[in-house]
Amino acid sequence: MAKTTEIEDHNRLLREACVEGDPNRAWRYDFGRMSKLYGKAFIDMIKACWQGNGGCLSEEEFIAYHGIPRGFFDKVIAGR
Repeated sequence: MAKTTEIEDHNRLLREACVEGDPNRAWRYDFGRMSKLYGKAFIDMIKACWQGNGGCLSEEEFIAYHGIPRGFFDKVIAGR
């Protein structure tokens, strides 16, 4: 099987796992499954979402909406 590009991985993530129109969550699966299925593309997407958040969601709201653990947010997304 040919190796996919980063753009193809991100497009696959959005096509297969993004939940549109649900005000309570962004992703179809829980954090563990998303990480396993989409790996780096998922992590990159969460980072981009946080960078583009612009204060729209508080940290707690962002964590709940994206279904990510607090420790992961602090260490990987916010870089603390």
